[in-house]
Parts: sequence; structure tokens; C-alpha cells
Amino acid sequence: MSRRSLETWAARLRDARLPMLAGSRRRIEGFGLGSTRSTHGVCEELLPDPAVALELLREVNGRLGPERPRIRTVDHAVSMLGVPRLKRLPRLLESLTAPGDDPADRGYLRAAARSFHAAVQAWEWARQRGDEAAREVYFAALLHRAGELMLWRNAPETAAQVEERRLAGEPLEQAEQEILGFPLSRLTLQLMRSWKMPELMVQTLATSGGGPRHQAVRLAHRLADLIRLGWWQPGLDACWQEAARLTGGDRDGAVAGAHQLAAGVAREPAYAGVPTAAMWLPMLPGPLCVAAATEPDPAPAATGGEEAPATASDVPEEAPAPVRTPAAGPKATPKATPEHTPGTST
Repeated sequence: MSRRSLETWAARLRDARLPMLAGSRRRIEGFGLGSTRSTHGVCEELLPDPAVALELLREVNGRLGPERPRIRTVDHAVSMLGVPRLKRLPRLLESLTAPGDDPADRGYLRAAARSFHAAVQAWEWARQRGDEAAREVYFAALLHRAGELMLWRNAPETAAQVEERRLAGEPLEQAEQEILGFPLSRLTLQLMRSWKMPELMVQTLATSGGGPRHQAVRLAHRLADLIRLGWWQPGLDACWQEAARLTGGDRDGAVAGAHQLAAGVAREPAYAGVPTAAMWLPMLPGPLCVAAATEPDPAPAATGGEEAPATASDVPEEAPAPVRTPAAGPKATPKATPEHTPGTST
């Protein structure tokens, strides 16, 4: 296979767009005159969707001069761009309904769901540390794998080759290097710089150091990558120890918190039918069925173009209520229903 250079990929993907989730489209189209929802409330409902975050943050930061502070959250972007710009998104972006109609769609949704999982985990760690701007950590983590998401939409065969090697047990960066000639983190970094994205998004990719916020984003994605293959993977213990140091807790607390969070993320309606890490929670150590990590949940699809109902067929019966997200207060555990997603404040 002939390889394109990193610069060629970056030039090809710089102006590309991601598809929005079908639920995001309905929420935006239903927001307008006569709506009882606030702009802030709609932004909360759009939290799981990396395409919405990328489109708005890329545009608003691209308009700012180099001396202006970067915009770090979707709600701030909407306040600067205006509601009419938000309402235009359904006309600019195609949409996907989980679990996807073809392998490329399903691959994109798996990657997006992993990024959502990592974003909620990074936000939770930031919240535990008392970070007053934990939402910024959430969006940095949501877009940390933007290069992978772009690859699934623009070169799905290449993305599928990387995923196949990863599911066979090859380390992620090694698989990317073998297929592309460079790790996807370098592509994402180049794209972030060209989009003039916030410092946290750029520096988390540019260095292996940084403060607790940078560490939380990278660790959340390392964890999300490992647990797609099960909860007994080599390297997980190091994640638990690092999470404990990051939050000032202990290893057992980090494990229990991650299990509870995974069960909550699995109930997010936006990704109903997409395989989640929570389905591995009841399993004992041993080999996994790779097909189960890539194929849609066998639950029947919803009709009429609606999102499938939030079920817990792949989560232990004793799993807790959906996990807190950036929109919820420290003690909130909202139910994951189409009317009240984990991204909606109570």
C-alpha cells in the first residue's frame, strides 16, 4: 500500500467535516421560536457529539486573531457565533443513526463513542480534583482523537486496517505507524494547529508532560483504548495507579469509579447499539470475541428514525444509574432517556 505523507493527510482533512449524530440533528432542528429549552440546555444535549464540537470550535477559533484567547467550550462558541449558526449545522453536516448502516459508519460511531467515554472520564477526574473549568477538559478529550474520526470518514479502509491490528492485540500507535507511517496523534496535532484550537487541545498532543489536565486527557484515552479489549488487559493496573495519583485517591477507588462510569456511558442514547466497554464488565479474565467489539448490539433498532431506547442489555443488572457529565452537578445522576440525556442538567 502506498503511503501518503503526514502533510498530505493534513491538507486533505483540514477542511473535512464529521457527520453529526441523528439525535443532535433533531435537537437542533427542534430548537427555535416556541421552544421551552434555553440555548445552554440545547448545548448540554449536544455534549456527546464530537462533530458538533469540532464544527463550532473550529469556526469560532478560526475567526479570532492570534492575540485573542481561544474558545474552549461549545456553549461559549454558540454565544459568540449566535444561535442562527447553530441552526445551520443540520444543513452543513450529514447525520448518522447508531449503530450505523455500513462498516464505515459503524467504525466511526465506535471511535466517537470511545472519545465520548474518554471525555466523560477525563471530566470526572478533573471534577474530583476540584477543577473549576472541568468542561474544558471534557472538550479537549472529546476531540483528542479527531484524526481517527476524520480517517473513518475519509479513508475508512485505512482506519479499518488500524482497528483490525489493534483488536488483534497490536499496540495502537504501533498499528498506526505500520499502516500510515506515523501515529494518528501527530496528524491530530497538525490539524489542531491549523484549526487554531485551544492550548489544552494542542499541548496535550504536542508533549508527553503538562499538568493534571493534560495528563487526565491522555490517561482517559489510554484507558478507553485498553478497555475496548476487556477489563483485564496488561497496562490497566498502571492506569489505575496513575488515576489514583491524579485524583488523590486510591487504586480500588479508581477501578470502582471507572466501572460505574462505564456503565453510565453505556446508557447514553446517542450511541445506542454501539458496542461499549461496559459489556465486558461481567466477564472473567480470558480471550474476548473480537466480533463483539465491532458489531452492533443485537437489540432491535428503533423505528421512525428515532434513536433506539436506552437499554442496558450489555451492562450488568446491578449497574448504577448513568454517570455524571459536565452538565450535571456533583450529586446528580440523571436518567439516560431521549428526553433527558446524561448531558442534560436537572
